[in-house]
Amino acid sequence: MGAAASAWRRLTVEPLLARYAANERVAAVALSGSTARGTADRWSDVEVAVFWEVPPTDDERSVAATDAGAVILRLFEFNVDERVWCDDLAIGPASLLVEVVHMLESTAEDYLSTLLEDCEPEPLLLNFAQGLLDAVPSHVSERLAAWKKRVSDYPSELQRAVIRRNAQVDHFWRWRAHAERGNSVLLAAAFADTATRIYATVLALNECYGPNLKSPDALTRPLPTAPSDFASRLRACFSLDPHRQAEVLEALVEETYDLIERECPDVDVGRLRRIFRHARTPAGPAEST
Repeated sequence: MGAAASAWRRLTVEPLLARYAANERVAAVALSGSTARGTADRWSDVEVAVFWEVPPTDDERSVAATDAGAVILRLFEFNVDERVWCDDLAIGPASLLVEVVHMLESTAEDYLSTLLEDCEPEPLLLNFAQGLLDAVPSHVSERLAAWKKRVSDYPSELQRAVIRRNAQVDHFWRWRAHAERGNSVLLAAAFADTATRIYATVLALNECYGPNLKSPDALTRPLPTAPSDFASRLRACFSLDPHRQAEVLEALVEETYDLIERECPDVDVGRLRRIFRHARTPAGPAEST
């Protein structure tokens, strides 16, 4: 995983980036994600962001792709909620998957205002900010450079908002019921939800927007403010039996709460601990086997 896979992907998509950048209605084109960070592996797709001054037409999207030698897998309609157009393309002899997100400059500005000024801790906005930090421009763009500078300053109010959104772990005790009932699906989901919340909280403590756990390098990035051996413990616990897994996750949650108390004293960690530690006591005789 890393340099070789990332370099090959960059080389493969260069004609596509150049073709988008040639459109005078395009303000900026950038490579993002694990390929931009240099941490891609052979399963990684390539993320491309295209910022437009005006809405792109279907012809502009499709012609740019085909002129660059890409095969159009699907051109998605405008996503009203996210305010983007998305394309799935295949390019090169290995049919490398390229996910292209088209966005108006004005939408990018709105995203940043909502995240950095209103401090709305939405995962979509956090992922967008991380994408800007990772972005490798295909050409010089003052607008993209300004956006990258803007997201380089992580607001303390946003940090607290992300922590409040993710640090509350409800009904952790339910893992015992799932295990006793033999419900491996809900057991895995409960543990995954806790792990995801811990990870998101630790990112915020380190004033990081991402990457999220989907990324191949999510648990390799150094995070100075984190429980000891955070990444290795989080990875390893999912190979343990349920009781041991619960012990590891419980310890990680409690240690993360210690860090919140130290770094963000205005967050009510006492309340978080009470919610996390609450447990229902089973009633009645256990079923005999």
